[in-house]
Amino acid sequence: MNPIDRLPETPARVLALDGLRGVAVLAVVGYHLFPTRLPGGFLGVDMFFVLSGFLITTHLVRDADATGRPRFAQFWVRRARRLLPALLVVLLAVTATTGLLGGALEVRLRQQVLAALTFSSNWYQAGAPASYADRFEPPVLQHLWSLAVEEQFYLVWPLLLWLLLALTRRVGADRRGQAVALLATLSVAAMAVGQLGGASLNRLYFGSDTHGFALLIGSAAAFWTAGVRLRTAVAASIGTLVAIAVLPWDASLTYLGGTAALAIATALVVLHLDSDARRPDCGRSPIALALSARWLRWAGERSYGIYLWHWPVIVVLLQVAPGVPLALAAVPITLALAALSWRHLEQPVQRIGYRASARRVVALGRRTGLVGIAASTVVAALVAATVTAGIGSSRDHSALQASLDTGQAAIEAHRKAAPPPPPAPAAGPAPAPSPWTLAAPGDGRDLTVIGDSVTVAAAPALYELLPHADVRAHVGMQMWSLEKRIRGLRKAGALRPVVVVALGTNGDFAAHQLADAIDAAGPEHRFVLVTASGPRSWMRPVNAKLRRYARAHENTRIADWAALRSRVPDFADDRIHPGPRGGAVLARLMSRTAASFYAS
Repeated sequence: MNPIDRLPETPARVLALDGLRGVAVLAVVGYHLFPTRLPGGFLGVDMFFVLSGFLITTHLVRDADATGRPRFAQFWVRRARRLLPALLVVLLAVTATTGLLGGALEVRLRQQVLAALTFSSNWYQAGAPASYADRFEPPVLQHLWSLAVEEQFYLVWPLLLWLLLALTRRVGADRRGQAVALLATLSVAAMAVGQLGGASLNRLYFGSDTHGFALLIGSAAAFWTAGVRLRTAVAASIGTLVAIAVLPWDASLTYLGGTAALAIATALVVLHLDSDARRPDCGRSPIALALSARWLRWAGERSYGIYLWHWPVIVVLLQVAPGVPLALAAVPITLALAALSWRHLEQPVQRIGYRASARRVVALGRRTGLVGIAASTVVAALVAATVTAGIGSSRDHSALQASLDTGQAAIEAHRKAAPPPPPAPAAGPAPAPSPWTLAAPGDGRDLTVIGDSVTVAAAPALYELLPHADVRAHVGMQMWSLEKRIRGLRKAGALRPVVVVALGTNGDFAAHQLADAIDAAGPEHRFVLVTASGPRSWMRPVNAKLRRYARAHENTRIADWAALRSRVPDFADDRIHPGPRGGAVLARLMSRTAASFYAS
């Protein structure tokens, strides 16, 4: 190969890239702990993808330069050493914990474990009925979708890259990078076309074809021979942080180029850090200095373990300690498990391999004598028993999921049977009618009910009490989407005089989001704000904002669902979603509160 085609040499380990990994994993953990405060934290996965594509492609190209032939087996063995030991331990721990605790952990566990072992979790998630953003009964191995995408990339990309190198022997590195960028563009386009065509967000987000562009953008960057200036890197860094702070998972912009823009910005930062590391005065860049902070590098080095452990820890805590603030419990447990995994599992296997590591374990057992052997045997037997129990207890549906399916079916059936909405009013300001002139609320014909999964669970009872109510409820709905939904209903002439808002189950919100949504409805509408009820840390601030708004606005009433917990005899296992009798309590509460707007 012509020397001009070779990629520039880079130090074996760039400390600032470890810091960038730390930012990525902290963003993901922050998203799972505080989805409404850090709505774009899920983009940390795409930062990982860019880093992986860049580093893997750089290594493979340099290896091809040095040897002149592919060494696929060696590459795949190294990847297996890096990824499999910690993954297998997490799978054992999760299945054993399920065997001990049962409950929601059992839902589709067998399918999740099989998908994880075959690195097809992303395709399994793509066809799942639940959204990635849902907060009720989340799959305990849901986060392994990204590992599946990376593993598929590791299997296929070395072959494609070798073919690219073979077909472009007389082409410079930049041209090769352009060819890879074209592949990334096709993936970005596939995601955007799917979004515009109304495809499932799960399919677009989890699909390897529609979400492989971040890995390919990182791979294209590996061929980039020009440096990235500090000014450009600073702008890219700011753009990345802004996206993490404000871009929601289910926003249209996320799928219409938003995620791709984040990946490109990350690639620019990576290229800047890489070129900075090759300078004689390495580390003079302020971005490199910031990302080289010891605590960020610590998190970055252990980012794989942090990523593997944090989600199961969160899901287990939501089941066994729902009243405990997640961050206070999940963060130290996750960091401790990741540190142990890094020191006693990941590093030894990477350094000396599987066999030597196994021999060390056997030698340690011999040194401990009969007591150590007996204790190891007991532990192994307990693990085997609990793992077997966990896999054996796997079930396809929970009672809560069945309840939500019934509620969603009732909503869809009523929507199909309902007459079309009246035509939109003529242009011009509409007079604000007095609340005393509204129709009687007895059958719900004046009610629009906008809610989340709690409303879905109560839908059958709502329709029994208020058969003509317009229920617009979906699992996972949050307050930030309320304004858009209200504007759409008003434009279609389908927003009824009294609007019941039951959002707060899935996270906190900014006070202006509620105010903006109510203002969008116009002064002629009245609002019933339903408080959130359940053992979740964000529900108290949610309810405080709802009550504060209602006190300051005459067109608003509070339906205090949280105050009626003692009257609900049939909460689901999560202690949030009501059963049939609890649904009836919620329906009566909504009806009575709406009736307070009418003349007595």
